[in-house]
Amino acid sequence: MINQVKSGMQWNLISQILKFLIEFIISTILARLLFPEDFGIVAIILVLSNLVNIFIDSGFRSAIVQQKEIGDDDYSTVFWYNLFVSIVFSVFIFLIAPYVALYYQEPLINPCLKVFIIVIVLNALTLVQESKLTKNLDFRKAALIQISSLVISGVVGICLAFIGFGVWSLIYRSLVFAFLTLVFYYSYNNWMPTMIFNWSSLTKLRAFSIYMLLNKLLQEFASRIDELIIAKIFDKTSLGLYNRSKNLNQLPSTIISQVINKTLFPIFSIYQNDYDVLFINYMKISRLIAFVVVPLFGLLFIVSNEFIVLLYTEKWSGAVEYFQYFCLGGFLWPIISLNVTLLNSIGKNKLQFYSNLFFAILKFSSIFIIFVFKFISIINFIYIYLITFYMEYFVSLFIVSKCINRPIYISLKHLIYPICVSVLLIIIFEMKINDFLCSNLYSSLIIKFFYFTSLYIFFAYLFYKEPIQQLKFHLFKSLKS
Repeated sequence: MINQVKSGMQWNLISQILKFLIEFIISTILARLLFPEDFGIVAIILVLSNLVNIFIDSGFRSAIVQQKEIGDDDYSTVFWYNLFVSIVFSVFIFLIAPYVALYYQEPLINPCLKVFIIVIVLNALTLVQESKLTKNLDFRKAALIQISSLVISGVVGICLAFIGFGVWSLIYRSLVFAFLTLVFYYSYNNWMPTMIFNWSSLTKLRAFSIYMLLNKLLQEFASRIDELIIAKIFDKTSLGLYNRSKNLNQLPSTIISQVINKTLFPIFSIYQNDYDVLFINYMKISRLIAFVVVPLFGLLFIVSNEFIVLLYTEKWSGAVEYFQYFCLGGFLWPIISLNVTLLNSIGKNKLQFYSNLFFAILKFSSIFIIFVFKFISIINFIYIYLITFYMEYFVSLFIVSKCINRPIYISLKHLIYPICVSVLLIIIFEMKINDFLCSNLYSSLIIKFFYFTSLYIFFAYLFYKEPIQQLKFHLFKSLKS
């Protein structure tokens, strides 16, 4: 088991890093070839499709991983359930697509949504296959499937964008990715569904999955309601700039969070009754995350102008201000994800649901106040995002501490050094060093990167050596193995 866990963690880490780099390169090339309004249209489609995908999944993917004993009847039951729900929602989306296009006054939404229905059905056919690999800690096979599909679909999307397909290049890219993952999963995973649908299997898994479903629905809707409102009030270009800055900011956090969830969830589930083991490992992991992620977003904050303009060209310069604001809270997401993963692994997802419900109500109330007092601006939407994010961090920390009856709150001290040093370096750069930088964006980016990372590591060696020693230990151990 130990060797399987180590191998799984290594492959999952490699997979997420490669997926991050590939997705980053592909999205950068597409952003240079396309325009903000293209991404604005796709943002609307993705909000709707993501909500539908959550209903299709219904939390069963996590329930399969969390359950200690599960049979082939359970897998087949979930498969047929996923397929049936995907078909029902596909018909629904096909019928409402013209009205969504009319509401947002964008005719392209209608045909794009109808084509995206195919993606939804294809994704439903792979959910159980992916769950089986995760439960068996077979991250190597899953990594090869995901990376191969990502590369091929990315190349297709870039080629289509280059020859002038516009927003359709993004739609067809998603379609190719969904098709390839389906083919690869069924080619390399030795499992096929049987003609069995067992209500008792569904009932057994539903006890855990229902709150996973509600949690994900609340999270997705609360995190994307701002984009739906911006799409209606402002133009598609504004939505594209907002969406790209938000997604670019979330990209490193999402990759780290996926590593945490996909790797630690099955492992934490094994030790779900041993709170001492969970507490010790939680403290170690949270310290490493804070030490790495906080300065990463501090660095992104000071190089935001150079970073976005060099990546996406000058047409995306309007996203710089939004990106900087998102950096002020982006570092918390991997830590919140760690808290949520621990709660789910010990079967406390019901508490997580009530927490998400509270924050969803808080966010909707804040948006309502903005409309009542006519404080409508994109920056105010970001303020709401940041406030709820910080509150969510503290509440999730409190809930975890109470559930496992351990002083998790002391992990707050892990944030003190990274935040203090990062803020200090940002102030120094904004007040002093910026005056001495040349106008060349490449030179400015290199200088800022070099000085920020050097000073952060220097201060760490002086005042905060533990995480560096921990990183060295794991690095040398990985190289030896």
